[in-house]
Amino acid sequence: MPPPVRPTPTCVDREWYSDGEMPAEAVQAGCKDIARQLFENIPNIDVIMGGGRKYMFPKNQSDVEYPGEKKHFGTRIDGRNLVEEWNNRMKNKKAHYVWNKKELLSLNPNSVDYILGLFEPGDLPYDLERNNERDPSLTEMVEVAIKILRKNPRGFYLLVEGLNPMLSDVDQKPFTAILYGNGPGFKVVNGLRENVSTLDYEENNYQAQSAVPLSMETHGGEDVAVFAKGPMAHLLHGVHEQNYIPHVMAYAACIGQNRDHCMSSSGASSLSAALPSLTALLTLTRLLC
Repeated sequence: MPPPVRPTPTCVDREWYSDGEMPAEAVQAGCKDIARQLFENIPNIDVIMGGGRKYMFPKNQSDVEYPGEKKHFGTRIDGRNLVEEWNNRMKNKKAHYVWNKKELLSLNPNSVDYILGLFEPGDLPYDLERNNERDPSLTEMVEVAIKILRKNPRGFYLLVEGLNPMLSDVDQKPFTAILYGNGPGFKVVNGLRENVSTLDYEENNYQAQSAVPLSMETHGGEDVAVFAKGPMAHLLHGVHEQNYIPHVMAYAACIGQNRDHCMSSSGASSLSAALPSLTALLTLTRLLC
């Protein structure tokens, strides 16, 4: 896709968070890891919040929150410190980097135009497992983001991503209404599938049963509907090819080659005031890709 429409990130493997997770041939071929894409492909994002802190720092650099745990050390083989680079690029702007809840909530949104918040070395935990003292909630992150972005009189675009755990699957015993065909929930008791009626569904780490044992559940093949609200929302109304969606977003936002229709006499009066001028990316719970 052309640069004005390219989503962030584009990758052949969702685990390529930094160059430390990429095969050597991919790095040599010029492929960008996901962390670099976040900072380089769209360098003027106003609000970035989520997890994935270790993918921004040089390999073996200790983490600010877990300095003694090697699994949380930096992973970048290229030695780059992407957070430091972001700070340097934003030094003449009202920009702040934060890594915990206290720092985030102490900011005055009226004096902040750009924010980078990285609250965990890897994935953000589910809300039930969140450290309430150190990690902000999804609600708190969204509230701060909106307070910063709403200052722009032309509006803003805010993407909020959340991921909820679980639901289940089966064979011949009582089974739950929503099923997993594969995943880590496969369990055999005395040669038979575990009886789901004996499980505690309210336990924080409840794991739905699966028919096929895998260390990680895979995506299904079901069509997923997409809908929208706002300018050009009529272009999204159900099931579409994935590569169609970023083109609609770019068209509605008057980005790149899509500027012309907003500059026309008819389009300018009805659309330009409502179209977003800022881009905000809020990736939560599961970072990127």
